[in-house]
Amino acid sequence: MSLAQKLANGAGGLQFVTDGAPGAGRLVRVPFYMTSAVTGFDAQIPGGTTLPGASGTTSLVSPVVLVAHPNTLGVSGEATFKTPEISWAQIRVVGFETSIQKGILKTVCDAQIVVSDLKIGGSANLFTSEDFSPAENYLAGSGFNGLREYPLLNSPNVAEVKVAVVATIAGVVDRIVAASGGWSEASLFSCCMVCEILQDDNYGAPAAPGPYAKKQAMVRRR
Repeated sequence: MSLAQKLANGAGGLQFVTDGAPGAGRLVRVPFYMTSAVTGFDAQIPGGTTLPGASGTTSLVSPVVLVAHPNTLGVSGEATFKTPEISWAQIRVVGFETSIQKGILKTVCDAQIVVSDLKIGGSANLFTSEDFSPAENYLAGSGFNGLREYPLLNSPNVAEVKVAVVATIAGVVDRIVAASGGWSEASLFSCCMVCEILQDDNYGAPAAPGPYAKKQAMVRRR
């Protein structure tokens, strides 16, 4: 190859490579549902009237959870969120996303939602941190956030993640509305796994699988 040809391909003959995310038409989002009863975490079921700060309302049909902020400086209990079993398709996990609407009862938000221990079945933690991380790091629309591994999410395995809330300002208890018997501030929270469909029992396989479906794209160090 001549020098002119090398320069045409890139300065000094360099080859430029970019990582391609899965095609947008192949991505699906699998919601998490809260499966453990923890004080201050209440699933919002359509048609219901659950107030924040109750003893913990779980749901396998509504992914939206009202997270009440602790009334003291500290950390709440850990709520467990799980995805449903996906038996109709073979899908691969490619990301994790959250949605947070802060301060729905007040204009000031005194707490932060955190997540940890993302697992598929009995796998190791898929987050890069072994401890809690701000859920805002994984907000939908904020860009692609990578995981340590991109495993298959096949039935009977489900995805699981731990969620907690940290009070950042002491004295929040002074702002509790005693008349309502509830909390004066809360956030709406939901999360999901971003997945790529590899094979669908009803619709077949995508025409061109994304890079996560290619064996050569998954290189593990031994």
